[in-house]
Amino acid sequence: MKTVVFCHSTTGNTRLAAERITRGLEAGGGQAHLLDVVDVLRDHQLSEAAACVAACDLVGFGSPVQAWKPTATIVDFARALPLQEGKPAKHNTTHPRQPANSLLLLSRTLQERCFRPVAGHALIAEDNWPILRAVSSRPPTARHPSRAELARLDAFARALPGLVEAGAPPADYPFIQSWMHVLGQVITSAYLRRGTGRKKADPARCTRCGLCARGCPAQAIRMAPYPEFSGSCVGCWACYNNCPEKAIDSFVLFGRDGRYRGPRRAAWVL
Repeated sequence: MKTVVFCHSTTGNTRLAAERITRGLEAGGGQAHLLDVVDVLRDHQLSEAAACVAACDLVGFGSPVQAWKPTATIVDFARALPLQEGKPAKHNTTHPRQPANSLLLLSRTLQERCFRPVAGHALIAEDNWPILRAVSSRPPTARHPSRAELARLDAFARALPGLVEAGAPPADYPFIQSWMHVLGQVITSAYLRRGTGRKKADPARCTRCGLCARGCPAQAIRMAPYPEFSGSCVGCWACYNNCPEKAIDSFVLFGRDGRYRGPRRAAWVL
């Protein structure tokens, strides 16, 4: 079975989950290829991505949960792909114990494009929201994912070929109305952008490496020669978290350092 997995990861947790799924598929004798959605969009490779979809038996979509729903980046990417004819798809999210209806929403997006989302999985990962981390010395999700959670992720990957071969129907999710889900429906990218405050780069720290611009899912940063931020920002905080020199800051943190420096890869190894 040939699989392509499209992944949007702001600080690494979702990418590690996607890597683990691809390894699980390959261990079962299949072929799996992982593509970063931000790279695809930045390099204008949608036609190449569509060709990968056409050539594969299973298509995967991985996203962090942001504002209690899948990111706008993965949703917009899926909607940019050609309409399918029931192509099997899997979908997975990473979340800090607040998945809300993210799997349902991602499944619905895929069904809009006529994919057949046969299975979904939500994995608890460490919270990377800088505002929470700025006020908490130890986020409540600091020890996640656990070994048991990773074992369930591995079982999810192993089950995928059988679901595809059996022609499994679309995964069914109960529609759970919760205050978090309601908030997710009203919080737009504009709200999230305002929540990051006015961002600035410190020229004394910035080495002009361009990592923030390359990793921005909205292509909202240009180097001139230091980072400049446009109004297309989607409020994901990736630039703030991923800057190796801590050169990017926002006034909403009131001088506190809430950076999430990414997951420890060793913690993902059973």
